[in-house]
Amino acid sequence: MWAVQEQSVKSRLNYYLAATRKDSNVIVGEAVLRITNPLQRQGEFRLGVARKYWKQGYATEVGAALFHAAFTHFKPHRVFAQCAPENKVSVRVMQKLGMAREGVLRDVGQARGKWWSSAIYSILDHEYVKISKLTKS
Repeated sequence: MWAVQEQSVKSRLNYYLAATRKDSNVIVGEAVLRITNPLQRQGEFRLGVARKYWKQGYATEVGAALFHAAFTHFKPHRVFAQCAPENKVSVRVMQKLGMAREGVLRDVGQARGKWWSSAIYSILDHEYVKISKLTKS
């Protein structure tokens, strides 16, 4: 419901997208783009794929589509994402999308009775342009 309400916000900063299979329109996951600092052209992206569809390439495909939309429409300078440092699958997806590791925020959040660290990855506009030209070849 809140994702639908966000669509009518005048100075919109959050964009929620459903990821669907092309052949059946079944929802396999979601992607989120948050404009975290419009003046500095900074954004954050998050994505999730339903467990049933893991290890089928959807996360990379959804991330690539989100980056294409973000960098062609919103023109951010930097987009970042984060995950648990031990989440090798998420780390690999970010690397496949061309993101560079910036570092780790140690014990930055608490959930389910324990402290969690967060690995930060980002991609800059000129890096995305270079990668997108390579993938079009």
